[in-house]
Amino acid sequence: MSQLHSLYLFKKPTQFSDLLLSFFVSIKENINKKNKLVNEYSDNKESPMKAIQLKRTSATPNITLDKESGLMEIMGASIPEDADGLYVPIIEWLEEYAKTPNRKTVFNFGLKYFNTSSSKLLLDILLLLKELYEDGNDVLIRWHTEAHDEDMKETGYDYADIIEVPFEYMTIEDEKF
Repeated sequence: MSQLHSLYLFKKPTQFSDLLLSFFVSIKENINKKNKLVNEYSDNKESPMKAIQLKRTSATPNITLDKESGLMEIMGASIPEDADGLYVPIIEWLEEYAKTPNRKTVFNFGLKYFNTSSSKLLLDILLLLKELYEDGNDVLIRWHTEAHDEDMKETGYDYADIIEVPFEYMTIEDEKF
């Protein structure tokens, strides 16, 4: 029996309401935590269409989403402890972008490494780009890899097979990562 349920059954309304309030506060904190990385590292605090610029850390890639310039990229390693906190705001930005996209959308992925939780969210981003493409928009994915990184090249091929959007494969120098 849950703590909430037992307090309710044993008619302790003050304890029950306090526990219920702390439960809702906890939910609100978790929702706010999802936007934590964007709020800490980006100027994007007012409008979802403002540019997002997240600087690379040891666990997160450099992320740029700028509708005005057309620059959209995720470059570096992606091994954050909270992948949702990093990528959910990116997904929300892309959902808003899809309402009035640029004439051509080019999204650059240059990932040196990513963990399992990042891979699912990266696929979510790619699926949003697929929807944009299926809606008749001009979309191009540029998959950047180091020359010797056959695994990441293969990952790009796998993603391309799943989403069926035009892909370009590019080799870049190690310094870019």
